[in-house]
Amino acid sequence: MSVYLQDPSKHEKWLAPHSLAWYEQLGRLTGQFAYPWRSTITEPSGETVFTEEVARMVAGKRVLDVG
Repeated sequence: MSVYLQDPSKHEKWLAPHSLAWYEQLGRLTGQFAYPWRSTITEPSGETVFTEEVARMVAGKRVLDVG
């Protein structure tokens, strides 16, 4: 199996997701700062996983804000 399939960050043109360079490349390729990818998986969504993880981490604690 290709090392790039096992770890895509090993590829010479790898850009860390949501880094400034990643957004600059996205803008050059699409002509705008937009992320057109649409998920076909309805659940668990990233928001659901985040919500469950935060709820687990703060169970029984007071929380001012979760960004």
